[in-house]
Amino acid sequence: MANVRQVLGQLLIFGGGWLALWLPIAFWLAHRFQCPIFAPRSQTQKLTFVLTLYACVPVAAYLFTEPESWQSIGESLLAGSFVRQLLLGSLFAISGILIVYALQAALGFGQWQKENLSSAASLALPVGAIALLISAIEETLFRGWLVLQLQPLGSGGFAFAISAFIFAGLHLLWERTETVPQIPGLWLLGFILSLAYDWIGPGLAWGLHAGWIWGLTLLGDSNLFELSTTSPGWLVGWRQLPLTGLLGWGLLLSTGLSIGLYHSL
Repeated sequence: MANVRQVLGQLLIFGGGWLALWLPIAFWLAHRFQCPIFAPRSQTQKLTFVLTLYACVPVAAYLFTEPESWQSIGESLLAGSFVRQLLLGSLFAISGILIVYALQAALGFGQWQKENLSSAASLALPVGAIALLISAIEETLFRGWLVLQLQPLGSGGFAFAISAFIFAGLHLLWERTETVPQIPGLWLLGFILSLAYDWIGPGLAWGLHAGWIWGLTLLGDSNLFELSTTSPGWLVGWRQLPLTGLLGWGLLLSTGLSIGLYHSL
């Protein structure tokens, strides 16, 4: 029971401090955009709220957590294999997305819009930079620090599961209608990234996460691939949300299986 109170206390102090740092910025942005904090009207507004929220993480970590809780995370980031893992994870994630969309095209559920290649190329670098930033913060926070805080309560698998649940739940801050059906998929994504982080290294988790964000955002924002209106939701995803469809779940499960096989070698 003491461990539970201690862990919950640490999480509440950090979470409350993080929110307290961000809310003044969020209120200013809401006034500027003339929109509610948790109901932005455009993707640009949502991204601005998200990036400022994550920008407060280092300050909150410095003010409201013990430095020792980040020491092992910092050491793992300096490992010589980090960059190799980052590249491997990114390539694996992007290749998986391309395979899924190629399969959809082969089944007649969509087609590539080659005329939008130039648009995709112009977005590649800025989207890549944002994807790396978001994955860096989320992997360090949810798969690094949070898992370490939860480990006194149970096994590694328990810590992974709770961390993934918190990670998925925080997505409800924005776009709740579309997020609710994605919660199981987001939980599975978070759990698999925890396996990658713990079993292989943080570089692989960062790379996988960044590659998935980069690939899906680029395809969506550039309209490089157009799904047919007759595409079955159970396969491609409800409202074309990959984490609600069989193909998206298949990609996540195959990634988890590959991580497990690599770890067992």
